Amino acid sequence: SPSNGGTTDGDGDYENGDPVTVTATPNGGYTFVNWTESGSEVSTDPSYQFTIDTNHDLVANFAETGTIKKLIIDSQIPSGSKVRGKVVLKAPAPDGGSVVTLKSSNAAALAVPAEVTVPAGQTRATFKATSSHVTVVTNAKITATLGGSKKSAQVTVNH
Repeated sequence: SPSNGGTTDGDGDYENGDPVTVTATPNGGYTFVNWTESGSEVSTDPSYQFTIDTNHDLVANFAETGTIKKLIIDSQIPSGSKVRGKVVLKAPAPDGGSVVTLKSSNAAALAVPAEVTVPAGQTRATFKATSSHVTVVTNAKITATLGGSKKSAQVTVNH
């Protein structure tokens, strides 16, 4: 799931007590997430081994790589402060990590780093945003971009 996320091997008929190995291989642009049965996770290994003791209906779950799930940062920030933001991906970053580009629509009021790297195998990375001293309430929109995926968050810098 989804059906275009990848392929599986190892399905078939087995005798009670037989050892079984099922293997999930993601298609390009996807990564393997886990094996589930009746909605419950049974393994995060793409090559799952078990012994047949009853009928099993396993689902190999895949997620698109390079897709931002959320951008989290406080919506209200005090003037002249530093806060942490977080970028969360839908799937673990591939080998080498995923570089997410960050941009503030009002860098004079709220500065963010140009990019943050989600380490390989991880789904999140944090960054520091720094607000300037402002004399009036000022708005900024932070945008995180990874490939064709974008998420934004509106932030108000209070005086």
